[in-house]
Amino acid sequence: MENTITTYGKWSLITSSGRVDGHTSSELDSALKSALSSGAKFIALDLSGVDYMSSAGLRVLLATYKSVKALALHNGHSTSPRRKCLW
Repeated sequence: MENTITTYGKWSLITSSGRVDGHTSSELDSALKSALSSGAKFIALDLSGVDYMSSAGLRVLLATYKSVKALALHNGHSTSPRRKCLW
């Protein structure tokens, strides 16, 4: 699996390709955490190059969604202006 993070102003685009399974899901997790901590106001995830995603990959996506949502609720917003998650 390969992940590329590209920054366009306030946006971070994570482009992933290959297989996301139990062995490679940690790479996707690292890329998502890196983008979240980079200070980008918006994050987009392009999975069009992913051939296969196991439940481990879905678990990473769900955990990231939950952490962004919890952060927004902790800040007293239904959606944080810094990290708005579209699901």
